[in-house]
Amino acid sequence: GGRLDSTNVVTPLVSVISSLSIDHTKFLGDTIEQIAYEKGGIIKPTVPVVSASQPPAAMAKLQAIAHERGSALTVIGGEWQYKKAEDSQTLCITKAPSASFIEEDDCFPLALRGAHQLENAAVALAALALVQPHFPRLTADAVRAGFGNVVWNGRLQQLQSNPTLITDGAHNADSAQKLADALRDEFDYDNLHLVFAVSGDKNIVEMMEILFPMAASIIVTRSTHPRAAVPSELAMQASQVAQYPVTAAENLEDAMAMAMKKASVNDLICVTGSLFIVGDLLNLWD
Repeated sequence: GGRLDSTNVVTPLVSVISSLSIDHTKFLGDTIEQIAYEKGGIIKPTVPVVSASQPPAAMAKLQAIAHERGSALTVIGGEWQYKKAEDSQTLCITKAPSASFIEEDDCFPLALRGAHQLENAAVALAALALVQPHFPRLTADAVRAGFGNVVWNGRLQQLQSNPTLITDGAHNADSAQKLADALRDEFDYDNLHLVFAVSGDKNIVEMMEILFPMAASIIVTRSTHPRAAVPSELAMQASQVAQYPVTAAENLEDAMAMAMKKASVNDLICVTGSLFIVGDLLNLWD
C-alpha cells in the first residue's frame, strides 16, 4: 500500500509512484484519492518523488503530500515526456529536464511488451536520473542494456508457440484493460482462448466485461490460494457477460487441458485474472 507497507522503513534516495487504480479497497480505501493518500505515504521529507501520470484527484493528493513534506515532485508527462517509436516497442524521450544523463531524442528498446510499459520505463528513467549522481557508472547505455534485457515473469510472458501461450497477472479492471489493449496490439492470432481465475474480493464482473468479449472460448478455474473465487460461481457471473456458455474447471491442470484441446496452432491461449493463477501456471509449466 505504501504508508503502512513494510518497505516503508527505508529512507530512499528517491520515492517512485507508478500508475494508480482502484484496487485493494479493503485496505486502501474506496476512492482514488484515498488510495493516493496511502501510496503517498512513501514520500519522505525533502526526498524527491517521481510519479506516473495520475487521475486528477490522485495527483492533487500526491502534490499536497509532496508540498507538505518539502519533496520535489517530478511527473511523467510534465518535466519528462516521451513517445513510442513507430513499429517497435521503443521508448523515445522527447523532453528531459537535464541533458547531462539522458538527452532528448534518446531512445530505449524495451524487452517488456505492452504500451503501459513505456510509461513504466519513463518513470524508471526519471527516478534513475535523480539518483545518477550517486552512481557514476550508471550511464544511458547501461540503462539501455537494462531495459533491453529485463525479464518480468507473469507480465505478458510467452511460454510457448503453436498455439501461443501467454500469462499475465492482470488482477483488476485497470490491468485487465491494459492486457486487453496488449492482446489487440501486440499479438497475431486467429482465436483467443481465455483461462480466467480471480480472487473473490475483486471487481470480477468489470474484469469479465473487459476481457470476455475478445475470447472465442472461456474457461474459468481457480488458483490454489485461499482467496480464490469458486469456478462454478464464476461461471454464473460470466453468464451475465459472455454471449456463449463458459466452461468451469475445478483446477488449473484441467483448465489447461481443455484450452489446449480447443486451440489450433494459430490461436492464442491467455491465462490471467490473478498473480496467484500465474504462479500456479509457472510452477505447473516447470
